Amino acid sequence: MKISFLNGDVVSLPNAIGMVPSSVTSEDIESGKVKVEIIDGNHTLFALRELHEEFPSEKCFESRKVIVYQDLSRSEVYTMALLGNEKAGTVQYTKPIDKLMIMRKVLEENFEGKFSSAFQDHIYKIFNAVCPDNHKEQERRRKNLQSIIRLSTMDSSLLSKVQMINSIKPGHSPYVYRDLGSLTVIQANEILQHILDIHQKRKKKLNLKEISRMAKERLIKDPPNQTDDLAFQRIRQKLNGTLEDVNRQVQQSETENKDLNEKVVILNKHIIHLEEEKKNLTAEIDRIRLISPGIKEQNEKLLEEKGYLKAEKAALEEQCSMLKKQEEIEDKSNDCYVVDWNGKVFFVPKDV
Repeated sequence: MKISFLNGDVVSLPNAIGMVPSSVTSEDIESGKVKVEIIDGNHTLFALRELHEEFPSEKCFESRKVIVYQDLSRSEVYTMALLGNEKAGTVQYTKPIDKLMIMRKVLEENFEGKFSSAFQDHIYKIFNAVCPDNHKEQERRRKNLQSIIRLSTMDSSLLSKVQMINSIKPGHSPYVYRDLGSLTVIQANEILQHILDIHQKRKKKLNLKEISRMAKERLIKDPPNQTDDLAFQRIRQKLNGTLEDVNRQVQQSETENKDLNEKVVILNKHIIHLEEEKKNLTAEIDRIRLISPGIKEQNEKLLEEKGYLKAEKAALEEQCSMLKKQEEIEDKSNDCYVVDWNGKVFFVPKDV
């Protein structure tokens, strides 16, 4: 910052993040009655103080903007600091599976483990997905978080298995679990347990892609009832307007959901059919590869026999030609010639 300032460049500082207890008001902060605890931006703050002492007349070093939160839990403080460092490029990017675990802690510590619009809005704030001056950017950030938010509501029995999988394969993508949300808790648990059993008993690598395939097959063969407990909590969107409007929107949503479910079932059947065709084609290719050496060997034998037959044909043609010449000679030898003592030749036909 000092070099930039001395070079005449504009010194721009990122917003710091601070926290205060829930009982503190904005008047308490503005009056200086309560100090704000900085949880992200301390290094910049210390540098700013030193520069202010060195250049006391410069206004750019007099103050700094701080975004203040109230009564954050330990997991939220950790998340805010982590995201701040991540944005500044001082730490490694937070992986989606780590974001899922952070969201789950917030859900359990602050919202009694139950999804709500308040929980979702809270997550948007924690993960910096609130951009009032840029609606398009805000929607983009929220869309990137929505799938993980839904995954964070999975049943605790599933979460324990996800944690086991993450201990075996750290940093894996949590999106492999998305298709479990349409199944019951029992069905989803059976699939994850099957994946873990294959790894533990057969000593094979975790094949997490199988989770999606098995979930789709299970959904087609044994779809859950409306009253069954699903693997993920049902997420309801906010509805505004009169009761009549709300009911209309609910009916429309249910109809659309039903149509979408039917399309999903059809698509899943088509996918399974394509996978079966792919399996059959792969088996046919393998079969052809197995018999290919035999066909090649057989082809070589046929070419060899062809050579023998060609040579035999040439020999037979030569023999036929010799026989033909012999016949011509024999025909000529049957003619009778008479020569007298003076050398005069008399032709005598064969029938004479």
